[in-house]
Parts: sequence; C-alpha cells; structure tokens
Amino acid sequence: MKAIIISEFLTTQGCHEFMQVQSLGIENQSIGQGGFGTVYRLQQVNNRPISTPCIVKLLNGPDAGRGLQTIQQLQQKIARQHQTFQRRTQQSVFQIAALQCFPMCSFTGTMGEKGYLTLYLGNEFKSFEDVLMESKEYAVLDWKAKLQLAYQFVEGFIKLREMGFLWADVNPDNFFVSISKLKLCFIDLDGGTVTDQKINHPSTIGKLGEWMPYEYIEAMNQGGNDIRIRVDLYSEHWGVALGVFYLLFLCHPFFFLSDLGPHTVRNYLAAYRWPEPDHSIGSQPTEVEQMRQSIADLITKFAPFQFIQQQMQQAFNKGVFTPSARPSHYLWLSAIEQALRYFQPPKIKYFLKNAPQKRGEQPSVFLSWEVRFAQRVEITEFGVVPVSGCTRIPVTKLPKDYTIEAIGYGGSAKEQLHVEVTPPSPVTPQISFKNQKQPGTSVILIQI
Repeated sequence: MKAIIISEFLTTQGCHEFMQVQSLGIENQSIGQGGFGTVYRLQQVNNRPISTPCIVKLLNGPDAGRGLQTIQQLQQKIARQHQTFQRRTQQSVFQIAALQCFPMCSFTGTMGEKGYLTLYLGNEFKSFEDVLMESKEYAVLDWKAKLQLAYQFVEGFIKLREMGFLWADVNPDNFFVSISKLKLCFIDLDGGTVTDQKINHPSTIGKLGEWMPYEYIEAMNQGGNDIRIRVDLYSEHWGVALGVFYLLFLCHPFFFLSDLGPHTVRNYLAAYRWPEPDHSIGSQPTEVEQMRQSIADLITKFAPFQFIQQQMQQAFNKGVFTPSARPSHYLWLSAIEQALRYFQPPKIKYFLKNAPQKRGEQPSVFLSWEVRFAQRVEITEFGVVPVSGCTRIPVTKLPKDYTIEAIGYGGSAKEQLHVEVTPPSPVTPQISFKNQKQPGTSVILIQI
C-alpha cells in the first residue's frame, strides 16, 4: 500500500468521513490511467479503513495544478448548490445520478502529489466506450430504459450548468453506465472549467474523434502554431446532442456517410436534410441503409420520439455548423420527459354510465370515459374508440357488461362496468273528487 501524507486538503460540504485528512493509503497497482491522471483504489484515511468505497485520482502532467484548481472551485460550487437544492426540494444534490462521482475531497501531498477522492462505482458500471464495444447487452434494453439513461445524462449537464461549470471533455470514456441498475454517472470533471472564473480555462477541449464539435475540428485542420479554439456552452450543447443520440441508437448521427469529416458532412447537408440518405456515394451496404432507415422511421413515426425528433432535426441539420442553433440542455430534457410519459402505465380516469335523454326519445343510457397515457383504447362491442368520449346504448341491449381496455407503451389497464336499467318505482295514484255541478252526476277523476 502506498501512503500519501497530506499537506493541504479541501473537503466538500456533506462528506463527513473526510472532514480531517492527514494521510491516505492507496493500492500499489492503479485501476485506470488517462491523459490527466492515474486512478487508485483508496484503502485507508488517517490509517483507518474507510466505510465508503472510494478511488483517488492523482493528477499528473503540466495541467495538474489547473485540474486541481478546477476541482476545488467545483467543490465550492457544489456546497452552495447543495444548500439551495435542499431548501428547494428537500433532497441532496448528491442524489443526482450523474453526479455521484463528485469530488469528495481534494488534496496536495507533502511530495507534491495533487489529486482528489470520488466514489468508487463498482464493477457493475462500465465506461460508455466499453458499452459501445460490447453493445449486445445494452442494445436489447427497451426504449424506456434508454430514455431514462438519456434523461440522467442531460440532467447531469443541467446541474453542472446551474453551478456555472462547463464540461468540454464529454466523451464515452468520461461517463459510466450500469445496465443492471439503469444508472449513468460522470467522471473526470477536472477537465472542465468554472465559467465565472476568468483565469480558469478547461484542461481539454475534448477527445479527438467523432465526439468533438465540428468547429473544433475545422479550427485544428487549419494548422499553424497559434490555434485558437473557443470553448463555450454551444460546444457543450453538441456533446449533449451527440450523447443523447448515442445512448438511444449506439452510433453517430452521420454513421451512414462515407466518413465523419467536416468536408463530407458539409457537402451532405448542402444537398440533403438529415437523416435522408446520401445518394452521391452510390449504393450503401444493405445493413447500413437498413439501420439508417430504421432510425429515420423511429424518430418520425414512433409516437414517444415526436418531441425528441424536433431537437435532433435542429441539432443535426442547422446546428452542426451553426453552434448557436443547437438545442439547449433544457429543450432536450423536456423532449425526453415528454417521451417518457408515453411509457407510464395507462390510467383509466373514469368509465361510467348516465341517462340523459329528452322526453319522447327511446330510453337509453350513455357510456362516457377518459383515459390517459394510452395509445389504444377498446370497449366491448364498440372496438377501438378515442381516448375520451361518450356513446349511446339503447336499453333494448341491456343489461350487459362492458369492458374498457387501455393499451400503451407502459402496459395496459382494464375496467368493467355493469349496465342495466331499473324500472322506475310505481307512482301512487292521487285520487281527487271533482263536482261537475250537474244535478244527479258525480265524476271521479284520477290524476296520475
């Protein structure tokens, strides 16, 4: 076990186990390594075993100081947000799924070590990069499960935004997914920046490759020694749009083009509207075209995706090369919330009978109903009916049992109603005597 003697530390409010940190004991072998640090399992704090499984990320390289500064600024933001969140919702900001790996404590060691502690997620969590490499288990998840993970992804970005934190380093290595728990969590937040600190800049503009915004790629393609790239909220909007698409479909939105380079994508968008096929490249492999058509059909014809489709059309058409046109985090969250409502179990608000009828009409009763969260509603003898309505039943067809069944993406619900007509109770005749004032004649009039 390696020992780190602490010279300075900062504990995030609410992490009582790390209120006083004098030393850390970490495993000899690392469990992960990246461009900005090495990750170890934490064994001891102040020479005592820990009750909460944690990891230590030791920052390295020329940006280690900047990364530590970013983490400490984020800790202060988390403390303030935690108080606000508790007053508003009676919950903790630490209960946000995507932020479970928030920095609990940051430190500097006597030997110059710099790093921070976060929660150890466990073996059931995998990086999304690994999920993409071994996608079979994830691919069979239903749409509700994938939407829930997408919701957590966007919600995490919204909470970071509320803390004034910009995370430019979003990529499939930097968020983990548990398929069994349906949970998603961000890691490696030291690559971001607290936007209200002018002296602070992100340690990275993101991972090279298909997750990087196209304005970054074009800037780097220009070459030269003085490459200036502006990291802002619009670039984060691209990461969120891409992340939602990957979480739903496990691929890049332009996977069907000959390549993902900005020149190819520009030419495609000049001639077509995403996700139309690119006829300029000739015939596509059957499986590629089938996949493209399947995604196109889903986002245009699958009812839960009708709101998500609007954001995707905006992000992957105009928003590709016009950063300000990209949908905000809040628009994505609203669209996903709308989609998830389709997967709630159908609810039969009411199914009842009444008997409003005009004098002289054939006796009849009326069935009325209203259903929520259903895609299809059926009533015995009437077949498919609207989600709310009223229909007339002549009494000659009674008595009878009627069943309403509501079917939706989240299941089904049934309710039965027995309808019969009870004859009115007999009216007691009222007998009155009326003298017609004719001598020798008496008439009895019965008024009913």
